[in-house]
Amino acid sequence: MKNLQKNWQKTIKLGDYENISKEYEKAAKKMAENYEDVAKEMADGTEEIAGEISEIYGGTEEDYEFEMANGETVEPINPVSVTMALKSLDEDNDFAILSKGDSFVQAAVGEEGYVVEYKDDSGYFRSVEQSISYEKVVVMFLGFLSDDDSWKEITEWETAE
Repeated sequence: MKNLQKNWQKTIKLGDYENISKEYEKAAKKMAENYEDVAKEMADGTEEIAGEISEIYGGTEEDYEFEMANGETVEPINPVSVTMALKSLDEDNDFAILSKGDSFVQAAVGEEGYVVEYKDDSGYFRSVEQSISYEKVVVMFLGFLSDDDSWKEITEWETAE
């Protein structure tokens, strides 16, 4: 055991620690540069894909506003941006509102899913179900966005106060 320690101590000197540290710094810098390149490529690809999806599913909606709990607004408002914004909700940024004039649909993140509320000419309503899935919330928001009221049939509603 003592021979192993002596050999190891001979092999690794103070200068070696400095060299190893410098090598780690170089490797970390290279990884950071690669990460930035990869992140940029992914962002460019996301914009391209978002553009293609918007062409298929509709363009920007002008009369709508989309705001999240953290105060961020979403622009342009289209099916892709709405879907991505809803996906970003979490316990810190826990609700989103899509509105058009005096009407809106909003969703809040709960422990087991989402609670959804909406307001239109017929009144102000809350989902009876307190654990609506993300997928259903997306369908509701996109239905509201396309002025298709069939999304209201996804769940039961009660009057909200």
